[in-house]
Amino acid sequence: MMDYECLKWEKIPPISVEQHYIADILTASQVRAMWQCAKNEPNEVIGLRNLLIMKIAYYTGMRGQEIIKLTFNDILSPHRQVKIIGKKKRERTVHFNDDIVKVAKKLLAHYKMYDPRLLQSDHALLSLSTSWFGQPITSTTIKKFIRQYREHLGLSDKIVLHSFRHTFATTLLCGGVDIRIVQQ
Repeated sequence: MMDYECLKWEKIPPISVEQHYIADILTASQVRAMWQCAKNEPNEVIGLRNLLIMKIAYYTGMRGQEIIKLTFNDILSPHRQVKIIGKKKRERTVHFNDDIVKVAKKLLAHYKMYDPRLLQSDHALLSLSTSWFGQPITSTTIKKFIRQYREHLGLSDKIVLHSFRHTFATTLLCGGVDIRIVQQ
């Protein structure tokens, strides 16, 4: 894994005069600590699902609503890429690295062992709660586990799933990628 220590704990300045809620940037050690929280989940399936969500957000810069819609076919495709329709109906291609594919394969295997009914859904990220079992995960579920991990680690209230997207963009900029490429 690359070293992203160029990332500092800082607030991103608002892009207009209006007050905006801007997600904070995570340092490399904070990202690893958040991932470790998922690995420490008592229910290994929930931990793998949460880890996959965070890794997708961190390595691809995808938004939460885009991640929720992913299927295993998207993530495990031979080309390891998927076309995403983002804000303003803009299409972009997202690539999945080995780390994401490895966690996705492990999660799929655990779904098979945990409860075969989970394989009936096209979606990769499923709810395991009693009332929503096997349904696609919701943004509320993601917010809850991010808040739980953030509080466990004593991080700022501004750390949300979108922070991984900001961290991804900052990492690219620190690596010398042109800002116009990052904006796309």
